[in-house]
Amino acid sequence: YIIKVLQPQFYDKVKNSANKKLGNNQMTDIVVPLPIDEYGDIDFNAQIEIVNKYQIVEKLKNELVSKINELIDTQIKFN
Repeated sequence: YIIKVLQPQFYDKVKNSANKKLGNNQMTDIVVPLPIDEYGDIDFNAQIEIVNKYQIVEKLKNELVSKINELIDTQIKFN
């Protein structure tokens, strides 16, 4: 869960930087939202559900990219 939430934030912080590394001062601005249940505890089941959704989207994205590459590589012979 943490990787899926932090990765986009890290990317946003470094995409306009020539250094491409995060310093301590850049990391202090990053906030990790954690799902909380009705009792105020960290909801691990919600985290698992969120990660599963990320994985489904990632799988679909990879399949689409694969199909697009397949179409790009297709050669059509005209007579």
